[in-house]
Amino acid sequence: MSRGAISNQTIRLIGLMKDCGVSLVFLDEFQHFIDRDSAKVLKTVSDWLKDLILDTKVPMVLIGLPEAETVFQFNPQLSRRFANRHNLSPFEWSVDAGKEFRTFLHAVESQLPLLKPSDLASEEMALRFYYASDGIVAYVMKLVRYGAHLALKQGKEKLDLNVLAIAFDKYVKADKPTKHNPFLTDEFMEDSQENLTFFKPAQVGATNSRIKPKKKTKKVSDVLHK
Repeated sequence: MSRGAISNQTIRLIGLMKDCGVSLVFLDEFQHFIDRDSAKVLKTVSDWLKDLILDTKVPMVLIGLPEAETVFQFNPQLSRRFANRHNLSPFEWSVDAGKEFRTFLHAVESQLPLLKPSDLASEEMALRFYYASDGIVAYVMKLVRYGAHLALKQGKEKLDLNVLAIAFDKYVKADKPTKHNPFLTDEFMEDSQENLTFFKPAQVGATNSRIKPKKKTKKVSDVLHK
């Protein structure tokens, strides 16, 4: 594509953003900026983004994998415009006995277009979700989104283990081939996670309460079969 074509498209993009009243831009998969043939091309593309920010005066949020940081090494001026950076790590059950993870599930469920509560933040369901996702938000959302799609399609009033089991096989299993389907069977409690211990999850929604580890912890199997 010629420079003229790029310039024309950029002008059209700027005009479209103004006409639509765009006030914030999210640029996802930012790490793809490094999927270029040379450092020269990467510098050119990052300069284009910097100029777009200056021309539109619209704030942008860049989202990507850790390797996206490489882009800023080629363009210090762009790096300075994105000095406020945050890392979104997977949830860790052992840190707070699953409280934060269950609170997240509760927030996700509050947005579901289903008639009855699915109790995603319940102790048992949260453990199943955590095992399936390893605390990674992307996997949780794949399970919930496809599960909700199936529930609506089948006329169900809530997410149940059947639709979540199908969602796991379709969107998670390929990346985690050694895992049992935790929505289909309890066998996952006997595999490599057997040595992983959890403290009893705190009440979701509780405030100003510190999680105090008990002297004796419970295994996943103990929790689910109490």
